[in-house]
Amino acid sequence: MKDIKIIAKERKTHTLPHYTSVPKAFLSLPIFNTTKTESVLKEIQIKSYSKSIRNVEINIAKLTVFSDLELFLFLLRKAVKCGSNRFDFSTSEMMDELGIDANQRPTYFKIFCLSMKNLSKLNIAYELKEDGEWKNVVFSFINGKLGKNKCSVEISALFIEFFNDLKELYDINIEVLKELKGEYQRILYLLYICNRMNKVNKFSVDFLKERFQLSHLKMDDKKFIYKIREANRELKDMELIEGFSEAKESDKYNAKTTAFNVSYSYVSLYRIKKCNKKKKDITAFDDAKKFDVEPVFEDEPTQTEFIEDEYFDDSSI
Repeated sequence: MKDIKIIAKERKTHTLPHYTSVPKAFLSLPIFNTTKTESVLKEIQIKSYSKSIRNVEINIAKLTVFSDLELFLFLLRKAVKCGSNRFDFSTSEMMDELGIDANQRPTYFKIFCLSMKNLSKLNIAYELKEDGEWKNVVFSFINGKLGKNKCSVEISALFIEFFNDLKELYDINIEVLKELKGEYQRILYLLYICNRMNKVNKFSVDFLKERFQLSHLKMDDKKFIYKIREANRELKDMELIEGFSEAKESDKYNAKTTAFNVSYSYVSLYRIKKCNKKKKDITAFDDAKKFDVEPVFEDEPTQTEFIEDEYFDDSSI
């Protein structure tokens, strides 16, 4: 198959160091998750994704929010830099960019190979409207040959076409992501990046259970809510969010938490300083259509009712 040019690199943020643009589905849906979820194949369905894409099915194995996500982002950045879906890289280059410590590098190659195997099990199918006809598209994310010194990788040309056609891409600051050492911190941060419709956004506990796949974690609601609360406190301490509060099911003492109201903006999430003597060039963030797309999840229901109508709540603003 011939090389496919990646036109998505025309987005300004692709030219900024340490940024990677990712489709919204890969951040908001339970694709990359905690290490304690079950190692089973999962299927995520989105009936209506855009005017030209519908009935999206994402089949995945267990993908972690650490090594698997970091490799996924590295491969996307590499493809964009090369301008092609086929590229080579050295393992030392990859480890340098991922920030792997020298004493961990001898064992990291096994982790890298495992993550590649996991990503190769990422399969996507959808219907594409082309020339007035709905066509079925099916593909796997990646293929490759992995050596201890050099690796050759090919990202599916169909994935690149899928990626190129998407307008709702959200940008991840890799340097900020590296600072997030907890799984719950990372998952919430990714969720907040792609959900910035309001100054304060409401996330019900039921919604968060689906995102974290609580049914596979063998954890009761009380402990889960505690972990979400602590992760939000940590994000606030890092000034990535401005604050949060909890909605209760009643006014009674020790009433159960039913939702988290979290306040943040792209200024806090990306640590853009409002007052800085050496003013940074943030023109890449000026185009609201390209950067701060307002997602309407009601148009993207899943069969598990993962997205709910109360998701963005204006009442607390």
